[in-house]
Amino acid sequence: MARICSCQEQKRLEKLFKSSEITPAFRSKTFANYEGNRIPQGMKMLSCAREYAEGITSRTCGENNWMVLLGEPGCGKTHLSMAVANQMIRQEIPVLYFQHIEGLSEMKDMLRSEGGIKKRLDQMKKVLLLVWDDLWKRKKGQEPRPWELETVFEVLNYRYLNLLPTIISSEKTPQELLEIDKAIGSRILERGKKHMVVVEGLENNYRLR
Repeated sequence: MARICSCQEQKRLEKLFKSSEITPAFRSKTFANYEGNRIPQGMKMLSCAREYAEGITSRTCGENNWMVLLGEPGCGKTHLSMAVANQMIRQEIPVLYFQHIEGLSEMKDMLRSEGGIKKRLDQMKKVLLLVWDDLWKRKKGQEPRPWELETVFEVLNYRYLNLLPTIISSEKTPQELLEIDKAIGSRILERGKKHMVVVEGLENNYRLR
């Protein structure tokens, strides 16, 4: 009976990891090494992420196929986002990781090349699972520039309309998302309403414990 050898399977996984743009440090993030019992809302976040991963795999999420982790920095939002992403890659589901500040800075440089930014936007729009980390992360007092709002809307609206699984983490609250942009914020809150955790309070910050 013919079967794919383990070395071929490993090569395929390595290719998926490389295209995901997940750094080697983030590849180690799993549900097992997330210490949810160290903070008050940790286990709630862990349960949400596990349920979301199961729903994506079994395709039972329907229209509510976004996971949204909001609020307190240092509570493990990125860790759990990566845990889902890593599990999906091991199940051969294509993933793309996009860090807000670094990613937009890179895209700003691409504005000089129309073809370059179009290719990047298409990649973000159409990948099966997009992980958008630290959405709207900026220096205090700075507002998103018009081209940033247009870029975020273009990508997330495409994924909203095409029911594509998306993970979003942000230090913003639901109300703050709406205040930045109602069109973007309302789409995030609608698609993520069944897999959303809002974490508030310094007691939920790992770095301060």
